[in-house]
Amino acid sequence: MDDLIGHRESMGVEAVRMREVKRLMDRRIADGHGDQGFSSLFELLPPQSAA
Repeated sequence: MDDLIGHRESMGVEAVRMREVKRLMDRRIADGHGDQGFSSLFELLPPQSAA
């Protein structure tokens, strides 16, 4: 992920969302869930209110 972010930024493309995803990935790994798939990131997202 660091390489992808670095490449985007070197090309002048914003990487804000990728940095946010990486932060979530790092948090899952730090919490001991590094063996779970990418889709497990949804557990860190706040609940959406019905509009």
